[in-house]
Amino acid sequence: MLTEGLPMHPGVKHQACRHAGQPDSKENLELHLNNWWRPQLTVIGMEGLPTNLNMAGNAIVRDLKLRCSMRLAPTQKGSEVVDRLREILLKD
Repeated sequence: MLTEGLPMHPGVKHQACRHAGQPDSKENLELHLNNWWRPQLTVIGMEGLPTNLNMAGNAIVRDLKLRCSMRLAPTQKGSEVVDRLREILLKD
């Protein structure tokens, strides 16, 4: 089972139990995990990219600003995620 070993809040049942044996149960489980358990990062906007396609090219952008939205899994701590995301985005 995909959710085996994941920490769960008291009283919350694994979605796989509800869908076991049904057609497309693996796809249903994956949809539920994506909607409720797995973190998701969405880029809402960017500033610093060329707006004119004639001026666009294969070049390193000196300054680029992003506005992102992040949904966390129920057991994740926001401060840890922010630190890790900052580390990844500012690397090199």
